[in-house]
Order: sequence, then structure tokens, then C-alpha cells
Amino acid sequence: MNLDTGTGSITAGFAAPPDDLQVGSGTGSVSIGLPGDVSYNVSVTGVQSSAVNVHQSASSPYRIRVSGGTGTISIVPGAPATSPASA
Repeated sequence: MNLDTGTGSITAGFAAPPDDLQVGSGTGSVSIGLPGDVSYNVSVTGVQSSAVNVHQSASSPYRIRVSGGTGTISIVPGAPATSPASA
């Protein structure tokens, strides 16, 4: 699954772990909520600030790839973190 925006924020929550999630945001924050009972193979590149608070394992079959420019990245168990609305 691909989620991408050039300008703007992305907020998404998943009831089941995604097999392969690619998220990109040029300008804007990214907030992703994932089930917390499994591990994820997470890579975050090109961002100013990130907080990855899910269990991580390079051997996990659940791959999460996030890239961005300006903005923050938040990957949390459960519902995605909320932040002020942006355009």
C-alpha cells in the first residue's frame, strides 16, 4: 500500500498489520497507528524528526517504509497520534 502527499499531512490507522506500507510526505507530518502485538521492519529516511514506538525487527514480514522532507513522523501502536489539522 502506498500513501503519498507532496504537501500536507498523512494520518492513518490499521486494524491489521500491513504487509508492505510505503509512506511519503514532502512537506507535512505523518502519523501512523499500527497493531501493537507484532514487530515491524521499519525504515525512516529524510525526515527532520521521528518517533517510532512499535516493536521493531529486521526479520519481520511487515515492512514499513517512510520518507519525508519537513515535518515529523510518528509510528505508534493503536490509533495514530493526533496533531493540529493542516492543509
